[in-house]
Amino acid sequence: PEYWGKGYGREAINFAKKISYTRGKQNLILWVLEKNKRARHFYEKCGFNFDGIQNKVVIGIPLTELRYSYNLTF
Repeated sequence: PEYWGKGYGREAINFAKKISYTRGKQNLILWVLEKNKRARHFYEKCGFNFDGIQNKVVIGIPLTELRYSYNLTF
């Protein structure tokens, strides 16, 4: 939490976008836990969108992860 809101996450996302684009990738994909509303909001602010794909996982308890994607065609 002490690093939240300082721009590190956005800088990392922008770096990933830039590197992926220069390597000819068209989309970025990430998975986030459905209950992690803070992370989901952050990714949405960075331009990622939930694409409707869900996955059930069990990490001690059953959880749902959501797939987010970002189109790199600038």
